Amino acid sequence: MNSGNLGEVISIVANDIEEARLLKTDLLGDAIESALSETGGAKDVGLFRTPDHIRQFMTAMLEPTFDDLIFDPACGTGGFLFDAFEFVMRRVDPTREWPGEKAQSEQKKWFDDYFAAHQIEFPSIEQTSQFYRTGVRGIEYLGMIRKMAAINFYIRGLNPANIEQGDSLAKYSPATDHESKSVILANPPFGAERDQEAYPDVWGEYSKESETTILFVKLMFEHLKQGGRCAVVVSEGFHTWDQFSAKALRKILLEEAQLKAVISLPQGLFVSKSGQGPKTSILVFEKGGKTQWTWFYKVTNDGFTIGTNRKEQKGNQLPECLDLWHEYVKIGKKPPETKNQFCIPAEWIKTLDSRIKEKIRAETRVDMEEKSKIERARKIDELDRKIKANKATESDKKMELKVFDQMVENRIQNEIAKRIDKAHNFSFNLANYKSSLSKNQLSEWIETLKHVKQPDKATTLDAIYKCLISKKADSILTSLSTLNPENSLELDIAREYLSNADESIVNKHK
Repeated sequence: MNSGNLGEVISIVANDIEEARLLKTDLLGDAIESALSETGGAKDVGLFRTPDHIRQFMTAMLEPTFDDLIFDPACGTGGFLFDAFEFVMRRVDPTREWPGEKAQSEQKKWFDDYFAAHQIEFPSIEQTSQFYRTGVRGIEYLGMIRKMAAINFYIRGLNPANIEQGDSLAKYSPATDHESKSVILANPPFGAERDQEAYPDVWGEYSKESETTILFVKLMFEHLKQGGRCAVVVSEGFHTWDQFSAKALRKILLEEAQLKAVISLPQGLFVSKSGQGPKTSILVFEKGGKTQWTWFYKVTNDGFTIGTNRKEQKGNQLPECLDLWHEYVKIGKKPPETKNQFCIPAEWIKTLDSRIKEKIRAETRVDMEEKSKIERARKIDELDRKIKANKATESDKKMELKVFDQMVENRIQNEIAKRIDKAHNFSFNLANYKSSLSKNQLSEWIETLKHVKQPDKATTLDAIYKCLISKKADSILTSLSTLNPENSLELDIAREYLSNADESIVNKHK
């Protein structure tokens, strides 16, 4: 990166800038991104600056207050942080104009309506002093950009000392930072290089993980207090990355947090003069508890045309997304389903295809039984020698072989469990969990099987699959009726069975 470019940016932004524009937008961030993109520097550091309207949208989802400790571990010029500050301030001061005149018009109207309905009283001097001292904090890796963030803070009346410079992954200290923040808003760098070989304080088990997005999301999880909220931009590859660290992190967000929403953003949203950035999503989660279901919303129109020179257009979906979030999802209710938004049960995400499990069981057993044959043959030779030397009896041999066979079986079961656990993906690609059946087809499925008596007890997908492959004709309809046709995996199992079923069995149930 050429620091001279940034020096030029400073001289440019220091002269002839309207105060109102500087206060209402991240003009410094715009200038820096432009300068970096001229030389490809933005890609070198994984930097794709978050558009104003997306930052404002994410801030409105988390609704920070004076009582929150707000944090961004990759803050750039501080856009998320001063948007959070402005959000907090406008709730007590209706004269403030955030998000400003240049905001997307439909989104600006949403904010005007929101603040008109959600005004609160000005907090105490103690609260405001505490909020100024420690309420809004960030870390930026690059020194010159950190200075820009400090300027952004200073001109808005925030404490510029709250912006630190350095590697936030290396700076994390469990003793002082663990569960210390209540709101995190961030867009960590995509594919950036690590500054050091390992980060054991962030994640001991995967301290040498090379994908920094994984480490940053884990860092945010560690920083959050119980009940703390996070909205973070990730590349959509994060949803399905196959390395063990990625799968373990997705499992953590399901088991130790409530993954409230996955908001899919349009391709081309992150773009600079040096090229188009990756397709992205926003993850929204709350630390603590367990995920019961996750809301998926697909944004195809964010209020601007796609391309380098984005222009405002009508039909912005972000206001609708915010309405549904506040009216339903935020308070634990599921909104009425549409083609671009629906809820997915966490159990669907955590379920591994029964066919994959059966394959793992079969392959593992063949593999380990083959290896144990040599060991068993040696055991038999050893026992035969003892019998010949009158040091053991045939009864002893029988007993020891029985113990050996049980030990082998235990090994096989343990290895099967390990391989099945590793095979779980915990994919956040939520659209793949919904079946392709239309409403009419779903109704037809239910109507066809409504006469079938349901089992008295709840049953698992594994049990249903075993019943289907056992080819017991009397239980087939019960098994099929127990499958959920809205679940793409369960529907696929039903289709596979019906396409391969014996014709006599099918005819019997016509």
